[in-house]
Amino acid sequence: MLRSIFARALVAAVTLAASSLSWAAGIPVLSGLVLQSAAADGSATSYFFSTRGSDGNVNLYVRSDGSFINSGNGSTTELNVPLSNGTYTLDFFSSVDLAAWPYFTVHAFFNGDSTHAGVSVRAAARTGSTIPAFTANNSPSAY
Repeated sequence: MLRSIFARALVAAVTLAASSLSWAAGIPVLSGLVLQSAAADGSATSYFFSTRGSDGNVNLYVRSDGSFINSGNGSTTELNVPLSNGTYTLDFFSSVDLAAWPYFTVHAFFNGDSTHAGVSVRAAARTGSTIPAFTANNSPSAY
Protein backbone atom coordinates (compact mmCIF):
# COMPACT_ATOMS: atom_id res chain seq x y z
CA MET A 1 0.00 0.00 0.00
CA LEU A 2 1.35 3.40 -0.94
CA ARG A 3 1.71 5.94 1.81
CA SER A 4 1.22 9.53 0.87
CA ILE A 5 4.27 11.42 1.95
CA PHE A 6 1.95 14.36 2.55
CA ALA A 7 -0.55 12.41 4.63
CA ARG A 8 2.36 11.11 6.70
CA ALA A 9 3.43 14.71 7.30
CA LEU A 10 6.78 14.21 5.68
CA VAL A 11 7.71 16.73 3.04
CA ALA A 12 6.63 19.96 1.42
CA ALA A 13 5.03 20.03 -2.01
CA VAL A 14 7.41 20.96 -4.76
CA THR A 15 6.18 23.32 -7.41
CA LEU A 16 8.05 23.46 -10.67
CA ALA A 17 7.58 26.57 -12.76
CA ALA A 18 8.33 25.57 -16.33
CA SER A 19 8.49 29.20 -17.36
CA SER A 20 11.56 29.65 -15.16
CA LEU A 21 13.46 26.86 -16.90
CA SER A 22 15.75 27.90 -19.70
CA TRP A 23 16.32 25.40 -22.51
CA ALA A 24 18.29 25.96 -25.67
CA ALA A 25 15.83 24.05 -27.84
CA GLY A 26 12.35 22.66 -27.40
CA ILE A 27 9.99 22.15 -24.53
CA PRO A 28 11.57 20.83 -21.33
CA VAL A 29 10.58 17.26 -20.45
CA LEU A 30 10.52 16.18 -16.80
CA SER A 31 12.32 12.85 -17.06
CA GLY A 32 13.02 11.95 -13.43
CA LEU A 33 12.67 12.84 -9.77
CA VAL A 34 14.71 11.83 -6.74
CA LEU A 35 13.56 12.45 -3.17
CA GLN A 36 16.27 12.10 -0.55
CA SER A 37 16.42 12.31 3.22
CA ALA A 38 18.68 15.21 4.16
CA ALA A 39 20.28 17.27 6.89
CA ALA A 40 19.08 20.83 7.52
CA ASP A 41 21.73 22.17 5.11
CA GLY A 42 20.44 19.94 2.29
CA SER A 43 23.30 17.46 2.38
CA ALA A 44 22.28 13.90 1.62
CA THR A 45 21.68 11.41 4.42
CA SER A 46 20.56 7.80 4.14
CA TYR A 47 17.32 7.30 2.22
CA PHE A 48 16.89 7.63 -1.55
CA PHE A 49 13.65 7.37 -3.57
CA SER A 50 13.47 7.63 -7.35
CA THR A 51 11.22 7.42 -10.38
CA ARG A 52 13.75 5.21 -12.18
CA GLY A 53 12.17 1.85 -11.33
CA SER A 54 14.15 -1.38 -11.01
CA ASP A 55 17.25 0.54 -9.86
CA GLY A 56 17.43 -0.97 -6.37
CA ASN A 57 16.03 2.13 -4.65
CA VAL A 58 12.58 2.66 -3.20
CA ASN A 59 10.21 3.79 -5.95
CA LEU A 60 8.82 7.31 -5.88
CA TYR A 61 5.32 7.70 -7.32
CA VAL A 62 4.09 11.07 -8.51
CA ARG A 63 0.61 12.52 -8.81
CA SER A 64 -0.19 15.66 -10.79
CA ASP A 65 -3.68 17.20 -10.97
CA GLY A 66 -5.10 14.23 -9.06
CA SER A 67 -3.74 11.56 -11.43
CA PHE A 68 -0.67 9.37 -11.07
CA ILE A 69 1.88 9.97 -13.81
CA ASN A 70 3.90 6.83 -13.10
CA SER A 71 3.40 3.33 -11.70
CA GLY A 72 4.96 -0.09 -11.31
CA ASN A 73 8.62 -0.99 -10.99
CA GLY A 74 10.29 -0.61 -14.36
CA SER A 75 9.81 1.51 -17.46
CA THR A 76 6.35 2.66 -16.26
CA THR A 77 7.99 4.14 -13.13
CA GLU A 78 10.10 6.48 -15.26
CA LEU A 79 8.81 9.95 -16.13
CA ASN A 80 8.36 11.55 -19.53
CA VAL A 81 6.29 14.68 -18.92
CA PRO A 82 6.54 17.60 -21.38
CA LEU A 83 6.26 20.90 -19.49
CA SER A 84 4.65 23.91 -21.08
CA ASN A 85 4.80 27.32 -19.41
CA GLY A 86 3.01 27.18 -16.10
CA THR A 87 3.19 25.90 -12.55
CA TYR A 88 3.14 22.23 -11.64
CA THR A 89 2.38 20.95 -8.15
CA LEU A 90 3.44 17.35 -7.64
CA ASP A 91 2.40 15.01 -4.83
CA PHE A 92 4.89 12.27 -3.92
CA PHE A 93 4.04 8.80 -2.66
CA SER A 94 6.13 5.87 -1.46
CA SER A 95 5.71 2.54 0.28
CA VAL A 96 8.08 3.56 3.09
CA ASP A 97 7.20 5.53 6.20
CA LEU A 98 9.65 8.44 6.30
CA ALA A 99 8.77 9.88 9.68
CA ALA A 100 12.34 9.49 10.97
CA TRP A 101 13.78 12.23 8.72
CA PRO A 102 13.20 15.92 9.49
CA TYR A 103 14.42 17.26 6.10
CA PHE A 104 14.22 16.23 2.47
CA THR A 105 15.60 17.27 -0.87
CA VAL A 106 13.96 16.82 -4.26
CA HIS A 107 16.01 16.71 -7.44
CA ALA A 108 14.28 17.12 -10.82
CA PHE A 109 15.89 15.83 -14.00
CA PHE A 110 15.03 17.01 -17.49
CA ASN A 111 15.34 15.91 -21.11
CA GLY A 112 16.67 12.44 -20.29
CA ASP A 113 19.66 13.63 -18.24
CA SER A 114 19.60 11.38 -15.16
CA THR A 115 22.97 12.61 -13.84
CA HIS A 116 22.60 16.38 -13.49
CA ALA A 117 19.57 17.72 -11.64
CA GLY A 118 18.07 20.75 -13.38
CA VAL A 119 16.28 21.79 -10.18
CA SER A 120 17.20 20.83 -6.61
CA VAL A 121 15.21 22.03 -3.61
CA ARG A 122 15.17 21.31 0.13
CA ALA A 123 12.51 21.61 2.79
CA ALA A 124 11.74 20.63 6.33
CA ALA A 125 9.38 17.71 6.75
CA ARG A 126 5.72 18.54 6.88
CA THR A 127 4.45 18.06 10.42
CA GLY A 128 0.95 19.52 10.21
CA SER A 129 -1.43 21.16 7.78
CA THR A 130 1.04 23.86 6.73
CA ILE A 131 3.35 22.98 3.85
CA PRO A 132 6.86 24.20 4.73
CA ALA A 133 8.56 26.58 2.33
CA PHE A 134 11.23 25.12 0.11
CA THR A 135 14.42 26.75 -1.06
CA ALA A 136 17.08 26.05 -3.65
CA ASN A 137 19.43 23.31 -2.53
CA ASN A 138 23.05 24.30 -3.02
CA SER A 139 24.62 21.57 -0.93
CA PRO A 140 27.68 20.06 -2.62
CA SER A 141 26.84 16.65 -1.17
CA ALA A 142 23.34 16.43 -2.59
CA TYR A 143 22.57 13.67 -5.08
